[in-house]
Amino acid sequence: MTKENDQQKLQEKYVLYQLLQQNLDALQQQMQHIENQFLELNSSIQLLDDLKNIDEKNEIFLPLGSGCYGKGKIDKKSDILVNIGAGVMITKDLGSAKKFLEERQKELEKIGGNIQNQMQRVTEEINFLVADIEKLAQKIK
Repeated sequence: MTKENDQQKLQEKYVLYQLLQQNLDALQQQMQHIENQFLELNSSIQLLDDLKNIDEKNEIFLPLGSGCYGKGKIDKKSDILVNIGAGVMITKDLGSAKKFLEERQKELEKIGGNIQNQMQRVTEEINFLVADIEKLAQKIK
């Protein structure tokens, strides 16, 4: 190969490296989003567990988000509104709501595992590519 061909090949590999790095960054962001959702579900499940031990009509503090709470009374533990997606809410009893959230957690675990596998594959591709780039760069010198 000529030096020009090597330089062109080096540029192509570098562009591919940048694309793979962007892909890896996007996967990391997706993973962070999944982890945040998982933590939110954990919190909701814990709140449902805590709700079992609260007598109806007792005043409690209800989490409103972002560290804000409001006082409220539980009239019926059997009426838990659950977001099933796209802003659609359905009423479930306490046990069904907890089971639904636990199933969502399992789905998130699967998705997270898939994302981790993709991240590993992309990282391996990047590592091989970096080795190729280094070899070509040494050859061009």
